[in-house]
Amino acid sequence: NIVTADGTFHRAEDVPKADSDVTKGSVGGAKNALRYSYDGKIRWSVNEPGVTAELELADFHPAVDGYKRGGKAADYAPQHVEVACRVTGTITTQGKTYQVDGMGMRDHGWGVRTWDALLSHRWTVGVFDKDNSFCAITLHMSNDTIAKFGWVIRGDKVIYADKLDIVTYAECDAVSNRGGVTRMTLSTGEVFEAHFEAVTPCVHSWIHGTACIDNWCRVTWGDKVGVGDFECTANIMRGTHR
Repeated sequence: NIVTADGTFHRAEDVPKADSDVTKGSVGGAKNALRYSYDGKIRWSVNEPGVTAELELADFHPAVDGYKRGGKAADYAPQHVEVACRVTGTITTQGKTYQVDGMGMRDHGWGVRTWDALLSHRWTVGVFDKDNSFCAITLHMSNDTIAKFGWVIRGDKVIYADKLDIVTYAECDAVSNRGGVTRMTLSTGEVFEAHFEAVTPCVHSWIHGTACIDNWCRVTWGDKVGVGDFECTANIMRGTHR
């Protein structure tokens, strides 16, 4: 998904893997329409009709695996990390080239992701600067248990949440969102509260039969202002209607 002033580009598709898709240090698909590579630096490239991008990501801190383990939650994301980063490069749409120099959140997983173990979830992340970022997650599992966990990064310290609550501003289609609020009581006793305000249209991907929404947002935490993603699914009735 790429959103610019020219509009939204969206492609979510399962494509056959070709022998040329995987090389040492890179993986791509659909004749290099999308490629991830690592050569000491993390790079993403997009090459679609009318839309191209060359982006480089530089991590602000070591990757954090803060997911709760055990039960269905462990089945859903057995190996998963998040890390705040700087994003630089270019995006070209409809003949216009935009220079990118901003912040982002990179997540990466290994192994099998069992989406049918999930009834609904919230994944909210925000980055304010190289020393301040956060991640908060709720997972409503198919056995009707709910896992909640999150953390705040301050410099080289990871501060975990003892309590967590995420409120979604749901649209009238009951799937899309326009942001929300993440509130955590940290292990230090501090109450962390981040407010998400949507700045782009929702982007919607069907992932193994589950409708997943991402909304890029302006995020505020006290007097700090940053960027973030408010991601959600709403599949509590195990529906498959498109």
